[in-house]
Amino acid sequence: MGALFGVAEGIVESFEKQDQAFQDYVKSQYDRVMQEQQAMLQRGTTLAAAGDEEYQAAMRGLEEAQNELEKLMGQGFIDTRKDGIQAQKEWLEEQTKQKEEGETGLGLGDAYGLIGSFQASLENDKERLERDALSIVMGDGEKISSYQDSAQRERLEELQAQYQALEEQYGATDSEEMQRKIGAKMGALLAEAQIIAANEYNASEGAQLMQESNLALVQGIRDDSVLQKEYYNAGYTMGEEFSQGILAARMENAFSPVDYGLAPEEGGAGIGSATSEPENNAIPSAYKVKADSGIHGRYAYGLDYVPYDNFPALLHQGERVLTASQARSADRGGGVNVTFSGPVTVREEADLDRLAAKLAEKVARAALLRG
Repeated sequence: MGALFGVAEGIVESFEKQDQAFQDYVKSQYDRVMQEQQAMLQRGTTLAAAGDEEYQAAMRGLEEAQNELEKLMGQGFIDTRKDGIQAQKEWLEEQTKQKEEGETGLGLGDAYGLIGSFQASLENDKERLERDALSIVMGDGEKISSYQDSAQRERLEELQAQYQALEEQYGATDSEEMQRKIGAKMGALLAEAQIIAANEYNASEGAQLMQESNLALVQGIRDDSVLQKEYYNAGYTMGEEFSQGILAARMENAFSPVDYGLAPEEGGAGIGSATSEPENNAIPSAYKVKADSGIHGRYAYGLDYVPYDNFPALLHQGERVLTASQARSADRGGGVNVTFSGPVTVREEADLDRLAAKLAEKVARAALLRG
């Protein structure tokens, strides 16, 4: 039985893939046609407008009106911004005046100077460490003292020994191919030295201080966002999605004991037992619920009749839900009779396609008439 279900599922999956491929093809063709129509419309409008002076005059008038509106908006911004610009200018001039008069304390110019000096010192340290690392590997052992981390120093010494050995091999061969291979290895050692220099810089006090400053800035922005309820709103939306997911999971793992033949002591009707369930109905005992839980569970094998409005049920991919009218029509039995008048001649495969399309049209029309 299980093998039969597997074959059926494979057939359904194959049809679904073919249907999806057909839909994708139709959509691509529709998009292409719409793009071509839009391009034709643009070309036609351009050609028509070239000979329509009234249309051109109307467009110029519209553009002038739009420009006037934008000008008014810009003027409003400038008029209001002038006050802020003047206040900022006066404050900067006052800071400069205090510095010239020699007042005690650090002025704004001093503060900006210190910021620039700090950033420059970080750049200098970064470049110095890289120069030292490359110099060490290429043979200058005196630079090793500039590195604080012992593991970094040991690795640089190893790279130095390897580089010197490769350098000797490079000078001992006249083969261009061997020189390229040896040169590539030497380049790899120098690249590792640059990485070591970058790691040493990132661990330095100045780099750590800059990182802490950046983190503080990010924290300030986050706190400001919290005050503006942005995080609250985002969290609320995510919470709603999580709630829906949790509810879906609970419904997914809810089963009717009657449907699955649980024993009476487990809330079932005694049709079977938890240990002797059919193979296709086997479910983990952790997921079994009582019959009076109010959740009716899944109906993988169908449901003959929905007993009341708003009846909860879990549906499965590939299943179909009928309306009440369609269900009554199906209960009345019988299929749809389609009659072709006249002879049916099949000369080629295209005739079969046309016949199938006509037959599908008549079946759909007859089904709609039946209700």
